[in-house]
Amino acid sequence: PLHGRSRTSIVFVSHNLEHEGAPITLLDLVAGLLADGMINATILSPRDGPLAERYRAIGAQVRIIDGLGRRAGLQEFLAYKTSLSQLYLELGASLVVVNTLEMFPAVNAAEDAGLASIWCHHESGSWHSYFRRSPPNVRAYAYAAFSQAYRVVFVAEATRRAWSVLELRRNFQVIRYGVPHARVTADMNRWRRDEAREHLGLSSDEVAILLVGSVCRRKGQKDILKAASGIPAAIRAKVKFHVVGAFVEQRYEEEIRKEYAEMPADVRGRIVFTGPVDDVCLYYRAADIFVLCSRQESAPRVLVEAMSFALPIVTTAVDGIPELVRPDRDAYFYAPGDFRKLAALL
Repeated sequence: PLHGRSRTSIVFVSHNLEHEGAPITLLDLVAGLLADGMINATILSPRDGPLAERYRAIGAQVRIIDGLGRRAGLQEFLAYKTSLSQLYLELGASLVVVNTLEMFPAVNAAEDAGLASIWCHHESGSWHSYFRRSPPNVRAYAYAAFSQAYRVVFVAEATRRAWSVLELRRNFQVIRYGVPHARVTADMNRWRRDEAREHLGLSSDEVAILLVGSVCRRKGQKDILKAASGIPAAIRAKVKFHVVGAFVEQRYEEEIRKEYAEMPADVRGRIVFTGPVDDVCLYYRAADIFVLCSRQESAPRVLVEAMSFALPIVTTAVDGIPELVRPDRDAYFYAPGDFRKLAALL
């Protein structure tokens, strides 16, 4: 839809503005289009976050809008959809780009406003279970959005195949993403390796093992607790695990904290849960090995980042991961939950 010399006004709708894979990927897209002088950009999100200032710094407008709960009823949904549609028209949008499945009402609203939309699909999992918490009459609008979007863009072929039953008019497309070269260079140059390791209190002979991502059941970080216990004590004494990311599921957090508290002190002392961090590049720069324990992933950005920092990788092979890394060449694979194999590979 971009054409001619005039700037196209695009509204981008993101489920949040946090330092997470899907929102950061959208930021990279907007930054590139703005740098090329192709568009005027307005970012809409129901949840504020640190990316808001980064958007403003590159010349995008940011507006925090009302959110819609997963269990919202039909009348609440219809009112929300109408308000979004009116907002698009007020902003003079020519195109709407919607990020993540959660924001499907933004696609429905674009249809109501007579606007083309591009829907960026980052999620893994099953098409028939993702929207199950929505009431059936709202769920119908979610499924309709797959036909209403001009394109539904997937980041992995595995995910496109898993959702292909909803492709009714040949509008599904895979567009893979990477980390822009300028970002890689800036991230690599932010810290020297020796500075990063000193900052984290790592000695010269310690092996730093890194996990990055929201701590939740889908990401499977409990595997690393069990794997740490399975590493021989003499080796474990030279290993430090950094689990970087916020706890986002209360029950899973309780399980991890209970298991962690029951571990022997010498094992527990080798594992650090950092919570959310301001600069994840510090941890990438200090690390020796990267680990991903996920049960579901489309095409995790953290693997692209780990490769950018030239880290050896141990990962599960679910969904689109084998499209990013090849076994025994770019990464070692283990089956989710097989913590003995994970320990052996580490």
